[in-house]
Amino acid sequence: MGNLPRQVSQSSLFSSVRWDCVHYFDSFDQAHTRIPGAFVASIEGEKIGSKLDMLDALAMTFQFAGYFGRNLDALDECLRDLNWLPADRYGCVIWNSNILLSQAPKVALQLINQWLACAQVWAERGVPFHLAFAFNCPDSDQSS
Repeated sequence: MGNLPRQVSQSSLFSSVRWDCVHYFDSFDQAHTRIPGAFVASIEGEKIGSKLDMLDALAMTFQFAGYFGRNLDALDECLRDLNWLPADRYGCVIWNSNILLSQAPKVALQLINQWLACAQVWAERGVPFHLAFAFNCPDSDQSS
């Protein structure tokens, strides 16, 4: 049995191309989402209760075109492109993701599956593409 990868640090999360591109954090520091040259979307997990909620949240934060089809095929197509958001790395943080995972676990799984498929395409281009599930809200105190 091979060794599992060690947990990636928050400060380097969006900086490398890795096969393990979906991450989970009990507490995530919002400062790590502000990286020069990166586009890191923020989504409030408690607002996602259905697949359409997820698609709409991703469409809004990643600024998908108005003709976005609100289905998984359209999501896949948009996440593989992102040419309207020029960046040298991409990421998404789902805040309060414990709420998403408890109220809509199938939706979270659909997102993870889509993300992994798209991350492979970005990895072939040498572009980091990460998804972080943060169990805290973005404005919570990070000093504890």
